Amino acid sequence: MNEKAAAKGAKSSLFHGGGRWAQRREVAFYLLWKEYLAMSPSYDLARQMRAGQLPAETKLPDDFEAVLSVYDDLGDVRHVSFDDWWVGTGMEFFGHHGDKPRVGFVATLSAKRADLAEQLQQKADEYVQGRWVEQGKQRSAVVAIPLGLTKAQVAKQVAAILGQYPENQKGFVREGPKYRLSGTKLDSKSLFKYIACLWLKAAKPDYTLWQIGAEAKLSTTYSDRLRGPKPSRHQQTDDRTALKILTSRALNRGHMIAENAARGIFPSYAKCEQAMPVDFPFIQRQRVGRLKTV
Repeated sequence: MNEKAAAKGAKSSLFHGGGRWAQRREVAFYLLWKEYLAMSPSYDLARQMRAGQLPAETKLPDDFEAVLSVYDDLGDVRHVSFDDWWVGTGMEFFGHHGDKPRVGFVATLSAKRADLAEQLQQKADEYVQGRWVEQGKQRSAVVAIPLGLTKAQVAKQVAAILGQYPENQKGFVREGPKYRLSGTKLDSKSLFKYIACLWLKAAKPDYTLWQIGAEAKLSTTYSDRLRGPKPSRHQQTDDRTALKILTSRALNRGHMIAENAARGIFPSYAKCEQAMPVDFPFIQRQRVGRLKTV
């Protein structure tokens, strides 16, 4: 599983519908959010409680109400495909309100019209009060494009105009998704590697840490060397030690990401003080069960 495959294979209906929209790249991260929720022990406690299956003696985290709140919104993610979950639940809580922003036509200027200024004013008013509002009142540049220019000339000149705007003015104005992606530098490759390490540790409990890291291709340096031609004994020992440390860190980060996701924060591997202990047999049962039904 990777971000490109997830985004490329997604249906167009996943990106807009029901008066909401989402960017293709964002949807790939929400797929990961769902996968991490399925591994969170805190989130499963919430599922058990809402299903009336939670043993009375179960010790709950002090912030369990926050987990329950997320579960009440996002629901049981175990045995439902991402497409069905996203359309039925995810879009409501992650999607942006309004129509998806897109370039829009306002009017054609022609010297043959005597009332050109009045016509332009009317069309501009219609656009501002209609599509501009429907698309969330996005910051927009109004440009005049002479129709005699080639597409290449238009693209170059429009790019030059847009280049004059500072980066902090180029983002979308977004109204109220309840849950937002955390942070500005989103690294999907690391998220996939962390989840792969958790899955491998759960599926192959006899593997050492360096073996998990090598199979998960955690490091292009150490993983490739250990999976390739046999290195010297000294080099092999050093590589295994380094990969062991990286794998231990990856497993801890994956666990924290899952527990933070259960509290509505994603992706974040900051220490979750109320995190429940990682349960690898549980992760394996969840994954095997989901692979059989999804």
